[in-house]
Amino acid sequence: MPRYMHTPYRHPKTKIFWVKGSVPAEVRDLPSYSGTKQFNRSLGTRNPKEVQAALAKVTLALRAEWDAQLAPPSPAPITLSEHQIRALAGRWHDQRLREEERQDQHQESLLAVLSTLEGEDAPDALFTRSGLVADAVDRLLKDEPVPCDEASRARLHGELLRQHKSLYRLLLRRAKGDHTAEVERFPEWKTAATPGTLATATVPLPPQPAAASQTTSQGLTVGELMDRYDADPKRLGIRERSKAGYAVIYRVLKELLGADKPVKAITREDCRQVRDVLLKLPPNYTKRFPRMTAKEAAEEASRKGVAPLAPGTVDGYLENLAAVFNWAVAEEYMERNPAKGLGTTGKVKAKDKRLPFTLDQLQAIFSAPLYTGCRDDEANYAAPGPNHPRRARFWVPLLSLWTGMRLNECCQLLTSDVRALDGVPCLFISEEVADGPREAGRGKPAPVKRVKTEAGERFVPIHPELIRIGFLKFAEKKRAARAERLFPELSASGEGYFSDAFSKWFSRFLASRNAKTSRTSFHSFRHCYRDAMTEARLGRNSVLLLGGWEGGKTDDGYGGKVRASFLLEEISKVAYPGLDLGHLRGEA
Repeated sequence: MPRYMHTPYRHPKTKIFWVKGSVPAEVRDLPSYSGTKQFNRSLGTRNPKEVQAALAKVTLALRAEWDAQLAPPSPAPITLSEHQIRALAGRWHDQRLREEERQDQHQESLLAVLSTLEGEDAPDALFTRSGLVADAVDRLLKDEPVPCDEASRARLHGELLRQHKSLYRLLLRRAKGDHTAEVERFPEWKTAATPGTLATATVPLPPQPAAASQTTSQGLTVGELMDRYDADPKRLGIRERSKAGYAVIYRVLKELLGADKPVKAITREDCRQVRDVLLKLPPNYTKRFPRMTAKEAAEEASRKGVAPLAPGTVDGYLENLAAVFNWAVAEEYMERNPAKGLGTTGKVKAKDKRLPFTLDQLQAIFSAPLYTGCRDDEANYAAPGPNHPRRARFWVPLLSLWTGMRLNECCQLLTSDVRALDGVPCLFISEEVADGPREAGRGKPAPVKRVKTEAGERFVPIHPELIRIGFLKFAEKKRAARAERLFPELSASGEGYFSDAFSKWFSRFLASRNAKTSRTSFHSFRHCYRDAMTEARLGRNSVLLLGGWEGGKTDDGYGGKVRASFLLEEISKVAYPGLDLGHLRGEA
């Protein structure tokens, strides 16, 4: 959002630039829109040089406006009980004590650090200035889906201040050689709500005095494992989508097992419990059921008949869980992986996840008004008309059909990606990094282009059919207009993918052509391409190279490179007998 805006236009009288586009289906039903399908916004400028900046500003404003209206109402703040306050403070106290006990510091160094407290009867100002208390409050409450009121935060702040002073005085005495001081224990913290469940914790359970020392004796806890796994240097480059998948597992695992459970105590049955909850859990459960835990949301969704996560999605989460435990085994935090091979009973085999389009489906797609004449390629793409727009919606399906490119590979193309190699017109698919804004939380430039795998970086000769349809002329016009992107009307999502909105539109487009089934999607073009290469009897290495699949070799083992002219001969053999695209040829 916003989706597929028209090219900005200038008002004939005022000469001010405007932009119009389609309102997303989920927004149209909001009271403020009352079914309106189109928006029309002024860019507030007459200067052509300011249009792109103004367009970006309007895009962000619309996205913020729609996201705010679609967001579920914020839950009312809750008041924490004294039991919950002491439980939270106790959890922090126990964790901090374990951290300090694990520190491999010289006694003199520790004494120097802690001696600043000596002689201060009430070092409130010291802790307040350092921000330790405020940071601890924020960390303790960050996993709670329901906020607590300001009075509760103030009480928790006061309790943590008291515990900070108590803990550091204890450490100071130990640093001076006094090991007789006992740790102040908080038995109720072990029985309180685990992180993310304060809103549902109402009745405290009986105290368990021995639990506080049990975790330390048995090693790393679940919460600590997640933190260390996230901090591993090898995971610094993980993408936001992958991080979101791990976040679900972290949340469910901490909730069901407890953040303070020793990882060595996790059993196969514990992991089955996680799987069983995931199998019932609906997508976006925190928005659907904001006041419920994952387990409660799963049960409620099952009772109401809400569709759960797809089996493939659940398997992905379980693979993430197994990856966490594999890492823990490698780091010697666990002896074995209790989640190994824990898939769902409904797992779909990779080769059966998507089917290629049939000839009838392909004919239905490429005989749509978008390809034969429509009113426009925005909201009226399905309405017959006199116009023949050739932008992303026209070219992206054709590119995938004739080159096998993945959706985002098509959508992110730059005009500079269309160029000749040894005289052969090619498309270059690569991952590139911007010099500008840095990606949130990573400290490195945000990618402007992405590839799925290392093998995805490749060049593909442009199929002769695409040339006959006019793709090279289209690319040349974009270059002549000094456009950076081949499809500038497509904008990146918050995660940096240019394909997110296009994927949703294409699903609606397939439905409008009666070409949509449960086993077909945009990725079906890639399956068509693979089948066409098989039927053309291309060699295995050519297939892997032209499709960007793992295993393709760009040299013959003796230093010789595969020539672009050879790959052009190979890709030219790809054909779809019976598919008539004659009506698309000859137009620029």
